[in-house]
Amino acid sequence: MKSQFENVTDEELMCLVQNGNMDAFSELARRYEGRLLSFLHRFVGNVTQAEDLLQATLLRVYRARARFKGSGKFSMWLYTIAANLAKDYLRKTRKYRFIALDAPVGQSSNVIDFYEAKGESASESAQKKEISRLVRLAVERLPHDQKLTILLSHYEGMRYGEIAKVLGCSKGTVKSRVFRAKMKLKEFLADYLAGKEVAPSNELQQDDKTIAGISGS
Repeated sequence: MKSQFENVTDEELMCLVQNGNMDAFSELARRYEGRLLSFLHRFVGNVTQAEDLLQATLLRVYRARARFKGSGKFSMWLYTIAANLAKDYLRKTRKYRFIALDAPVGQSSNVIDFYEAKGESASESAQKKEISRLVRLAVERLPHDQKLTILLSHYEGMRYGEIAKVLGCSKGTVKSRVFRAKMKLKEFLADYLAGKEVAPSNELQQDDKTIAGISGS
């Protein structure tokens, strides 16, 4: 059965919400709750707390509905609220737990891909999975500003300009954080990569193949 809002944009839905349409708000929640839960889980490292933060985010969206400007992008506004709530939680609790980023949460189980693999052998596939596992653990070791930037860039598919709006910083700052994060990931993985010919060293310094399968522009 098709939704009455199937062809309605997020921004148009928010206009309806501002006029008291709760069905429109429910549609927005349906569209984003899976992705948002995955994002929050990866960032705070606790699924129960992520669920609480999800509800807090949606509540904040509704209470602040009058402040949304129709000329802006709803997803950017939504992730700004979610990221701020998550950072506040981490600051207050100082809970920095480490989890595997491919744990099934909500509707998303994305992992960082290192290769544009086509017709890979069984050994290559196993090697790729092992590297992905190591990278997920490495991402968890990043400073929180860098980790958040990587999560928004790779997992949420945001461009640098969009991330800058979410985090309230310049596009240059986002680029710098991504660059530093990639260098840290390379450092974390150096011992492993030194022992196995996973990829030529020059590829590890580029933005489009291996470690930089984490991308954004």
